[in-house]
Amino acid sequence: MDRTFSSKALRRPLAAVALVGLVAALGAPATAMADEVSRLQGQVDATASALQAAKDRAVAIDSQIEENDRSIDRLEELLQTRQLGLGPSDRVSVNLRMQDDATSTAFSAPAAESDATGLAGEDLHRLISEKTSLEATQANLQSTKAQTQDAIDRAAQSLAEAEAAQAQAESAAQAEAQAQAAAESARAAYVAEWAPRIDAYLAGSALAGTGEAFACAAYDYGVDPRFSPAISAVESSKGAKCFKAHNAWGWGRSSWGSWEEAIRAHVAGLARSYGGELTKGAAQKYCTSNPSGWYANVSAQMATI
Repeated sequence: MDRTFSSKALRRPLAAVALVGLVAALGAPATAMADEVSRLQGQVDATASALQAAKDRAVAIDSQIEENDRSIDRLEELLQTRQLGLGPSDRVSVNLRMQDDATSTAFSAPAAESDATGLAGEDLHRLISEKTSLEATQANLQSTKAQTQDAIDRAAQSLAEAEAAQAQAESAAQAEAQAQAAAESARAAYVAEWAPRIDAYLAGSALAGTGEAFACAAYDYGVDPRFSPAISAVESSKGAKCFKAHNAWGWGRSSWGSWEEAIRAHVAGLARSYGGELTKGAAQKYCTSNPSGWYANVSAQMATI
């Protein structure tokens, strides 16, 4: 197997770094987006219910308008029938009173009796009053119907917006789930490639069996997977001579409770302060007393992994 390629070739592509960053920033994207989709579904349900309620009100108003129309028609027929029994002069008087009654309630029972005496006048007055009342109710219903139509239009617009937002959230959730799956798949492939190679390199040492920890940390932080294991060989003979607990890299004055914790801390430090790969500049910073020798030794170790 060729082990002479540059460290840059071993680091995650920038796209993979961004993908991991996205997943890390999301925390639990599937759960977060599921909550958002659920919230938007609630909005869709609420606006759909509001729209249906407005439509139901419109149907009820239309039904009442139709019933009032029929009632008005019946009253007009009755009025015509009653007027047929009056004399010509009384009939004219009643018609004038009916016209006046559209804007006034001045047509009282006594006035009716002056046009048509007895029960006939009272009956006409009652019919005219009923007709006037129904016509006023009809006007109110028409106004309410217009308001209800406005409510229907607003609810339909709100529903369309809620459905669009839900569709967008579902699309985003799907994209994030795919991104997370892609990141997890890429990470798994990377670890599957490097963990066995690092384990082989560390076999028989104090760091034996930590290949997966090194590979996972290297992928997560975008560091050459050979860099930290090679430094451990140069600084502590792969963990055999640690000056602090689980500190195999001469890393400041730090100590850790486990190799896994120590590995992640060291790899993260390499990413943060050394660019994640072996360079002359990194060597000068890591080993100020002998940067050239340190660079050569670490490079030689990396070439064997």
